[in-house]
Amino acid sequence: MLRENHIVRLLEIGAGKSHLPAYLRRYFGPDRLHITLHDINDRNTSHNSGLGVEHINCKVEEIPERLRFDIIVSFFVFEHIIRPFDYIRQMDNILNPAGLFLFVCPRYDIPGYIPPAVRHLSLVSQLAINARLVASAALAHLTRKPRFWVTSDPAVLNRSWRRDCDAVHLVSGSDLHVALGERGYQRAHYRVRLGKGLGSNILRIILLRELYRKSVSGVG
Repeated sequence: MLRENHIVRLLEIGAGKSHLPAYLRRYFGPDRLHITLHDINDRNTSHNSGLGVEHINCKVEEIPERLRFDIIVSFFVFEHIIRPFDYIRQMDNILNPAGLFLFVCPRYDIPGYIPPAVRHLSLVSQLAINARLVASAALAHLTRKPRFWVTSDPAVLNRSWRRDCDAVHLVSGSDLHVALGERGYQRAHYRVRLGKGLGSNILRIILLRELYRKSVSGVG
């Protein structure tokens, strides 16, 4: 994009105390990237103001449509969205044609995996929810209709806070792929070739460890 455009406009959704501006400027310079940080409240405004970038505080669906972006990034936000359809629709409204929508989130439609937000329920209920998510994912592929399950009784309301116990959207990868595909998004695949052998396996362990450390510390 930087090769094709003089300035690239980038938005980070749910930025919190973002480290993204410093990282991108280190590699691409400060002049050609126009970065905007979004957050749901003003808790991190003082921190983000010191980064010298634009910031907006509002609900995702309230981001002004006059603002248009070439790239939208979102790190571990989608699972906290209570209206996933509105979230995706808003991306359509503020993303430029041929823009890039890049996000990272967990998926909870894996057989046997129990989403953190429902771990306060009985074991029978947990297994039933997992079975429903797995079956729903298969139906989404067959019917091409996403469902987007959201719990109205998350664990955060029933016991002491633990990581992602407030992630009310029980994300299904199938729902997401179908919904984005229907709206004209094309998936981009990026692969890292690490080769084979002991050295490559050690590198894989280091990369996974670093990704886990960053996710636990809240750094995208």
